[in-house]
Amino acid sequence: MQGHSLLELIQEKPKKPSVRESLLIEVNDPVARYGFDKAARVRQIIKGSYSLTLYADQTWGELNNHDNDPDECHNLWDEPDWATKKAELILELTHLLVAQMDESPLSQRLA
Repeated sequence: MQGHSLLELIQEKPKKPSVRESLLIEVNDPVARYGFDKAARVRQIIKGSYSLTLYADQTWGELNNHDNDPDECHNLWDEPDWATKKAELILELTHLLVAQMDESPLSQRLA
């Protein structure tokens, strides 16, 4: 599993600040629900005051500004004024997904 140890964050004096600038959330629903005709595959990035959610095989998503809308009641996905922020977050989400790879130590023995 990819990630960083959070042990330092629960110690009294962390050695360094938080290691994350953004958070990647992946959900693979086991059944269809919430209006989807099949089980949803969802990827979300949370960065700063924003969250962006993509749904597999859908032409829509969700973009939220938590400073102005902490309860996520107003989806900015189709708002022209937010197109640049949406593109930035989609690109960052893409990079996070591409970087997902288990990097086990190389074997020291021949098979």
